[in-house]
Amino acid sequence: MEISNINIGFKSGLALWDKKYATNVIFKKETASQQDCRELEIYFETDDLDRIYNKVSDLKIEIVYGIKVQPWQQRVLRFYDPDNFIIEVAETMDEVIKRLNKENMTIDMIAEKTFMPKEAIQEIVNK
Repeated sequence: MEISNINIGFKSGLALWDKKYATNVIFKKETASQQDCRELEIYFETDDLDRIYNKVSDLKIEIVYGIKVQPWQQRVLRFYDPDNFIIEVAETMDEVIKRLNKENMTIDMIAEKTFMPKEAIQEIVNK
């Protein structure tokens, strides 16, 4: 799936981001210093982001920032691993769609907020 020429996601789970856009999403600026990050972010998805956040907090791991909602409505958490690479853990897009649907958003509203195709959203809502 390609999203607005800024993100390409593959069925395998690999995703490629436009570097300038990704840096802006993570650090709210167009370029990141070496101190901010390296050229790699490792990404995972979960159905229980709050549990992961609590575990990371309990272990006193350095957090880039706590749970934050991305422009496409996905809730994410970013923290540093021991080698100072960024680890991102996010709720699955299925969970995003289910959450927005529970908030009484229509398929059209969810598509506008998430940038996802209406057909994919409808399929998830119908599960």
